[in-house]
Parts: sequence; structure tokens; C-alpha cells
Amino acid sequence: MDYCDPAIGTFAANYEGRPIAFDGLIADLARHGDSDTRYDILISAGDDIDSGAGPAFKYEDVNTTSDFGWTDPARQDTVGEGDRLRFTAEVVEYRSNQCLLYLDPIATEFR
Repeated sequence: MDYCDPAIGTFAANYEGRPIAFDGLIADLARHGDSDTRYDILISAGDDIDSGAGPAFKYEDVNTTSDFGWTDPARQDTVGEGDRLRFTAEVVEYRSNQCLLYLDPIATEFR
């Protein structure tokens, strides 16, 4: 599926406010504004940034330590771009003009 496929909007509307779980990786991690502890994170589905499997996901204004719901807190300080993770998150909304499916983290684990 193309990451900007209109079916993603339908999926988001059907699952808004509900949790989903998927394997993915951190494609980009950028500071949120001037914050040193809050980030905007682009997440790619699957095992490879170029896999093209499904939508592009985004966490916005999150703290990687306290907001991720780590299943193994000992590893929470080592997260970064390219890390392969298992994400459980609540569907917030799909912004078709950005081709991004916004999520709020619930639980995260390294895989």
C-alpha cells in the first residue's frame, strides 16, 4: 500500500481513539520546537524505511522516556533513528495533506 493511499484515511476514521499494534522503526527523530526532552517522531512500518509497507506514522511532542510506555525501562535511554520497535498506540487522526497517521504512544518494546 502506498503511504498516502486514501484507504489510510478510512482506516484512521474507523480506528480513531482505539489502540493498534505494529512492528516498525524510527525513521526520524527531531526535537519538538526548542525542547531538549520532547520530540516529533516519524515511524515507518515494517523493518526498513524504504519498505513502503503501509502508512507513515507520527508521534508529536512526546518524551521518549516517560511517554513511550516502555516494556523494558532499562533500554529506554538508547532509542534513536533506525531502531526497530514494537509499537502499541492510539489512533489520533490521519492528515491527508501530510500523508501522516498521527498516534499517541501506549506501549513500546525493542524487537
